[in-house]
Amino acid sequence: MAPTFYHHWPEPVTEKSASMEQSQWWGWKWLSIGLTLLAPALFVALIVFAVRANSKACKEGLLAEQECRNVTRLLELQLAQTRQHLLGAKDEAATCNQTVVNLSASLEMEKAQGLEQLRGREELQREGEKLKKQL
Repeated sequence: MAPTFYHHWPEPVTEKSASMEQSQWWGWKWLSIGLTLLAPALFVALIVFAVRANSKACKEGLLAEQECRNVTRLLELQLAQTRQHLLGAKDEAATCNQTVVNLSASLEMEKAQGLEQLRGREELQREGEKLKKQL
C-alpha cells in the first residue's frame, strides 16, 4: 500500500492575479498603519517610564531602600556579635556552675571532717574526764 501523505513543492507562479496584488497591497497598507500607530505609542510609554524612573519619589525610595539595607546589615552584625557574647556567657556560666558544684562537694567534705573531728574531740574530752576521775 502506498503512503497517504506526499510532500509537493509549490509550483512557481509566473503570473500574479489582480486579486493577489490587491491583497498584498492591503497587507502592506495595514502593516504600515500598525507600525505608524505602534511607534508613537512605544515612544510615549518610554517617555512616561523615564519620567517616573527619574522622579523625586522614586529616587527617595531607592535611597530609603539602600539605607534600610545598610541598617539591616548593621543589625545582622550586631546580632552575630551578641550571639558570640551569649555563647561566651553560657560557657562562663557552665564553668561557674561546675565550680559551685565542686565547692559544694568540698564544703560537704569539710563539714563531714569537721563533725568527725568534733566527735573525736568530744570523745577525747570524755576519756580525759574518765582518766581524771580515775586519778
